[in-house]
Amino acid sequence: MPTVSTQPQNPAMAEALEWWRELFDKAGVYQTKVLKAGDAYPGILAMTKPDKKKKTLLVYGHLDVQPPGDSAEWSSDPYKLALRGGYLFGRGIADNKGQHLAVILAMLDLVEQGKPLNYNVKILLEANEETGSLGLDWMLKKYARQLEADFYVGIDGSMIAKDQPTIYQGCKGINYYRLTVRGSKRELHSGYYGMLVYNPAIQLAKFLGGLTDQDGLIAVPGVRVVADGGFERREVEVREMFGPEDEPRIRKEDLGKLISTQERESTLDVHSLRSGGEPDQVKTAIPTQAVASFSIRTAPGSEAKRVDEAIQQHAWRFFAKTSLEYELELVIAADPGMAGGESLMVEKIANSLRVVSGVEPVITNLSATLPVFSQVAKVYHQPFVLVGFAAPDSNQHAVDEKLPVENFLLAQRFVTRLLTQG
Repeated sequence: MPTVSTQPQNPAMAEALEWWRELFDKAGVYQTKVLKAGDAYPGILAMTKPDKKKKTLLVYGHLDVQPPGDSAEWSSDPYKLALRGGYLFGRGIADNKGQHLAVILAMLDLVEQGKPLNYNVKILLEANEETGSLGLDWMLKKYARQLEADFYVGIDGSMIAKDQPTIYQGCKGINYYRLTVRGSKRELHSGYYGMLVYNPAIQLAKFLGGLTDQDGLIAVPGVRVVADGGFERREVEVREMFGPEDEPRIRKEDLGKLISTQERESTLDVHSLRSGGEPDQVKTAIPTQAVASFSIRTAPGSEAKRVDEAIQQHAWRFFAKTSLEYELELVIAADPGMAGGESLMVEKIANSLRVVSGVEPVITNLSATLPVFSQVAKVYHQPFVLVGFAAPDSNQHAVDEKLPVENFLLAQRFVTRLLTQG
């Protein structure tokens, strides 16, 4: 289903809730409930029959997905599950529907086998993670009693390397921006007016280029933060992180050092640029405006509000030197999240992963963003722990998103072990 949360009034969202509700019923859950999320898309909560003698485990995931982009670039229909070469293909198979399908299938097997669960289980699927978890904070507060638990675990994300089980105790935050730069009211002939007027596309490019230095480090004062603790240098080979077709243009030869820097520091990337006509058409006019989007993945120790203040001040100083108008919109903001201290659930997850994979899991922090980390800590004062089963080459957010079949099966074995032995 095309559950793209960036699409307003998307009918697929309601269809997906009903689909998951039916699947939860088959898995033998005691109760399912649709949870509102303020003005955002609602999510769904499934609960097993409560037993006062057991502790409660809440498993988190999300049912929304990124847009597929140009479907013609996919090897198969992005919204039809396909099996090729030991991989499952489809939008959301890795991020995050496929991983939670493994959770439900594991529970289905336990129900069919009549095996008791060691926990009262709650499964929460939100529908706005890809838009910065809009409404999740509202939901957590509104339904505090229903969502209360002893342990909070997320099934999402990927392993840090092929066949390397990974547990995440924290994550980066995000500030996502849309920048519009406006020039003259109409397009102008570049031969007659070139250099006489400011070209918004050139000034936008200069602004974006100045956000980082030649090494890719953030160059804006007050934005770059280096986190302490939880980030250990790892020796990683290129083939463990990228697929053979990726042909990555890596910045440095020492990939392990580069990854260590990327994980502990705030990073910045440009995601889109648009101005004027089509590049394959010859048109020598000065455009009226230029638009770009970029984001900052903020390291633990950052605050979204302070980062925004620094970026806004930097933009004002830059464009004040020109006669151009600009608008810098903060579209998404989420603070970094950290579990903090020792977590009993981390030990239980590590033991389950160790048993089902035969590999010692790595415990680290996520260089991507999952707002639920900080929001669970803020609302419930409990740590949130994440484990993911996508592979480094799973192409989340990209064309031909995929999940290794062996990882899908590993996720099922992990859930079975955690719920019955953890």
